[in-house]
Amino acid sequence: MKYKWKDKAQSPVKAQIVGTILNGLVENNDGVLLPSTIVRYAKPKKSPLHICFEWDDKKAASKYRETQASYLIRSLVLIEDENENEVFVRAFVSVQDEESNDRYYTTVQRAVIDPETYDQVLQQAYDDYTALRNKYKHLKEFQKVNEEIDKVKVG
Repeated sequence: MKYKWKDKAQSPVKAQIVGTILNGLVENNDGVLLPSTIVRYAKPKKSPLHICFEWDDKKAASKYRETQASYLIRSLVLIEDENENEVFVRAFVSVQDEESNDRYYTTVQRAVIDPETYDQVLQQAYDDYTALRNKYKHLKEFQKVNEEIDKVKVG
């Protein structure tokens, strides 16, 4: 099998190496792959995956709390009343600072009034849809939906 990283994914180890290792872990564990299995495999310093993880417990704890904070941000929705039917929309969106390239979250309301930020949100939505399309393009039941997504042009 050939492996590659999907768009925007980053890792210090080549995708082919990681894919081969993870496939081996699946085979050695009756078809089951758990994150904890990968961490155990990566823990020895000689493991090819060792450099993919933060092993300093103080740094890792801080990073985990940041992950939890990001989860809170991504999980919060706004309730909008559309003709007496509640509609839920994300409260915050992730965008990239044009100068520093750092990512941050902003409110949906701010994102839609700033043209550059809105363009980023539209591009991200398009990327998300096309990634989903690519993930399930082998399912014939979604062929018509896929054709409609292909008609959308952003950017």
